[in-house]
Amino acid sequence: MVFKGFGAKYSPLSDRFTPNTLQEIRGQEHATSIIRGLLKSKRPFNLLFYGPPGTGKTQVAKLLAAEFNIPSIKVNACRLSQGEWKKLVLKVTRENVGSTILILDEVHRLNKLQQEFLLPYLETGEIYLIGITSENPFYTLSKALLSRVLPIEFKKLSKEAIWDILKKAIKDREKGLGRFEISISDDMLFHIAEMSDGDARRALNYIEALVMGKEPPVKISWDDVKSLGIAKPSLSKSDFYDLVSAFIKSMRKGDREATVYYLGRLLKGGVSYRYILRRMLIFAAEDIGLANPMAISVVAAGYEGFEKTGEAEGKIILSMIAQYLALSKKSNDAILYLKRVEKTIDKGLLEEVPGFLRYGERKTERYINPHIDSKKAQNQKYISDKLRDIIQGKEV
Repeated sequence: MVFKGFGAKYSPLSDRFTPNTLQEIRGQEHATSIIRGLLKSKRPFNLLFYGPPGTGKTQVAKLLAAEFNIPSIKVNACRLSQGEWKKLVLKVTRENVGSTILILDEVHRLNKLQQEFLLPYLETGEIYLIGITSENPFYTLSKALLSRVLPIEFKKLSKEAIWDILKKAIKDREKGLGRFEISISDDMLFHIAEMSDGDARRALNYIEALVMGKEPPVKISWDDVKSLGIAKPSLSKSDFYDLVSAFIKSMRKGDREATVYYLGRLLKGGVSYRYILRRMLIFAAEDIGLANPMAISVVAAGYEGFEKTGEAEGKIILSMIAQYLALSKKSNDAILYLKRVEKTIDKGLLEEVPGFLRYGERKTERYINPHIDSKKAQNQKYISDKLRDIIQGKEV
């Protein structure tokens, strides 16, 4: 089958519209920063990329492998039986003189025996592994394999990062959808980005589906977006940020009625409950903090409760939690103390660790355990009075 506007040899937009360099990777600054540092050594490393789907793990692995002048091969672990896996490893190590980079997608699919079979080749450098998984590797992979790789986390892309990717994809005539001369509002693109839940691949699939079978120029309406099963929001991008701001500030003030009102506006506007719960979790730590440490547990329980009840009744849980946070006592010491410490460190105000707090042989004074002698322990100063005043906000 050949779709209008596409050639007979068709590959999905999400496969075509991929970055050509590490510098073009969006939304993974932490991961790419580590990788750029590794590249300075000019030799491969055994790496493990883990994180949600559609965050760039596979493409970064391909780009990284291309940086080294040695053979590389990409395979998917879920397609390999025990025998096929052994044959692949032996074939790679026998045919290639020196080292080979093995990009292994779905690495968590390897069973314990398959993982153990790989270990000697990682130790000798005959194989450099770049494992890729969307599962938690600390639960799915053996400790032996984890000890031989550097885990690098890829996080969900922000709505802004996905929005930027979509903007470029609809304009790019070579790899994207530029030839369709697409007309679509920023609010629609932002909504698609939000509904993609941090997955760039899903967002690109959405936008590609909107032009399937159409001739240029293509004008996309809210009805078109709705046809994908993505409900039209009642919020513009600016309204969204205004309402989120109002919701947070209403909880901070303790205005119960305003809190529920703005929560309702967000829900009616199609804002994801996961986003709302995430903002309430941050609020519980940042604005309530030590005044009511249980607030974090209440919000965390809300995640599970919403999942079990579904959206219709789950909204009651969100209302209950939002009111609970609004009525809770407030303290922002958790964030203020941390910011003051970070500011002090950035200024270079670093104190020596007192002799009685040092480790092992570096200890120059006797440490008094407060559990054993609380009165004498009070006489030992862990930080200076000046630093304590700065952290408490008594001194700028």
